[in-house]
Amino acid sequence: MPDRVEKGSKDPQQEKVGKITIEQLKTIAAEKLPDLNCSTIESAMRIIAGIAANMGIDIDPPVLEPKKKKELV
Repeated sequence: MPDRVEKGSKDPQQEKVGKITIEQLKTIAAEKLPDLNCSTIESAMRIIAGIAANMGIDIDPPVLEPKKKKELV
């Protein structure tokens, strides 16, 4: 596991506070699965990846697609 970070980033889009691997993400998701509102490890990984992204933690390789802005026509 990587070193613990005291707190998440104030600006997670610009400032990253850490990085985890897919294997580390899978380990965390497996541990948290009973507490999450999902039934598969893949769903749990996506939930944890979203939480990590909101804290400024990168996942290598990326799991989530970046959000794209919708244009009003």
